[in-house]
Amino acid sequence: MTTASLSLLSGESFHVDVNGAHPALVSDERGIRIDLAHLCPDELLTLKDLAHNQYVKSMLFGGDDADVHRATLNYISRHLERAGNPAARRSARGIRVAQTRRRTRRRTVLNAA
Repeated sequence: MTTASLSLLSGESFHVDVNGAHPALVSDERGIRIDLAHLCPDELLTLKDLAHNQYVKSMLFGGDDADVHRATLNYISRHLERAGNPAARRSARGIRVAQTRRRTRRRTVLNAA
């Protein structure tokens, strides 16, 4: 995917089409079709961000197609998980990720008086 394709998708609505040999991202206005199998994880992460923004806008402004946008976001997120999320690799390279805290047992000390 090129930067030009991303800029075309950023301003318009898109959805995932699973009818065919491979799932593809389809632009609603211009009919741009991008095969998801040929995208690298970094491009999928960018698409996930675009899909998230599209879903949030439809929820905020009461769009009728919020279910389609949610399904698109979920599909791209799952596809990204299978491809290997680049955000997870960035955390291994030094960006600190919140970790669960380890709980320790507290000792109770009784005063013998």
